[in-house]
Amino acid sequence: MNFSRISNKIINLKNQIYFDLGVPFTKINSNCKNLIFMYHGISTNRSNPFNARHTYIKDFENQIKYFKKHFNILTVKDFFDHKIDDSKLNIAITFDDGYLNNLQYALPILEKYQVPASIYTTCLFEEDNPYIWADFLQITTFYGKDSYEFGGELYYKKGSQYLRFIDHKSLLSIVKNEKPDYEFKKEIYHKLNDVFERFKSIHFSFWKLMDHDDLIEISKSKYVTIGSHGFYHNNLGVLKLENAENEIRSSKITLENIIQKEIEEIAYPDGSFNEKLINSATRLGLHYQLGTENNEINNFKNHPNIKGRKGIYQCSSWGNQLL
Repeated sequence: MNFSRISNKIINLKNQIYFDLGVPFTKINSNCKNLIFMYHGISTNRSNPFNARHTYIKDFENQIKYFKKHFNILTVKDFFDHKIDDSKLNIAITFDDGYLNNLQYALPILEKYQVPASIYTTCLFEEDNPYIWADFLQITTFYGKDSYEFGGELYYKKGSQYLRFIDHKSLLSIVKNEKPDYEFKKEIYHKLNDVFERFKSIHFSFWKLMDHDDLIEISKSKYVTIGSHGFYHNNLGVLKLENAENEIRSSKITLENIIQKEIEEIAYPDGSFNEKLINSATRLGLHYQLGTENNEINNFKNHPNIKGRKGIYQCSSWGNQLL
């Protein structure tokens, strides 16, 4: 172990001690500003073999308790509308993807501490493949064969990814940026379905999304606002504008018909958006729009309809995840 790793471990340990002692966030991170936090799933295990998007349930509860004590927790709408408390750090809490574990594990904690959150869901429950393509790909890559052909091109497995033989680009990246339409995803679903079927029950909580009934149930909570996460979890910013608009419109209509409430919020999958899409979504009635921390959000700092978020990942202790 080199010096920098030892130093980082000491810093992380010190930070976590501060959190455990209840030291205010602004004294731990003096550069912080008002934040919107982005979660995905809640897990009953600390880790899984695929990624760190699912937060351990005990860490999540510790974070919510800390938020409740030290922060002014707002709905996303109130955050946009600047209903802030100048004496505190103001935050909003969001979840992307619409996992069933949001209903099973996150909702009881939100209700226990009376904390609001927005949950952004796709409409993939309407499809024959009711799971997010990236989750499907990660599971099938882990268990799949050494090579496959997609779109007439050969891919080989290296570590946890399939890479395109001609240029070594990852299939994950190609789906996000080169071939974002759902038709290419359908081919991946078809080619790898036998692998997924063999192992999906083992990782049920990792990929399972809420369906109609689940969405109706969770939307009844006064602490939950449902928003759009696109229809197919396509990267909307790289689709043709017409196709992206159609997907947003279909998502909004579908969700409104299910929960019988107006949908005014959207979180762009993978933070993929552009200025034309922001304006189109606003015209469709999605006045509260969110990116991620890994996109061009800085180019839109002064746009009234979109804000960035701070992602929470299962990479460290519950306190260090917030930094």
